[in-house]
Amino acid sequence: MQLGFLKIFQLRILSVVFLDVNLPDGNGLDYIQKIMTSGSRPEVIIMTAQGDPDGAEQAMQSGAWDYIEKPSSIKKMTLPFMRALQYRQEKQTTNRNLDDMVQQGLFR
Repeated sequence: MQLGFLKIFQLRILSVVFLDVNLPDGNGLDYIQKIMTSGSRPEVIIMTAQGDPDGAEQAMQSGAWDYIEKPSSIKKMTLPFMRALQYRQEKQTTNRNLDDMVQQGLFR
């Protein structure tokens, strides 16, 4: 993945990213951490045509939200996508609540 492409993750607000394992210039699993620590810290869902248990384990240990085998139906892609969005929204609400508590002196 070229550095120009990684800049997109710094400049855009992204909530969820579908990332293929087989990229033209590398392995998508190698980019999970870079994407997840970018500006908007999106949730990452890995997609692959190769059902590799080791790759799935590596993806999950790297922080990927889910691992989907291709070809995949819209239905199979929608559920993890919606769950990742819901998780992200709950996480943001919790962070805002904690920030409010710290500002009010209720939590240090």
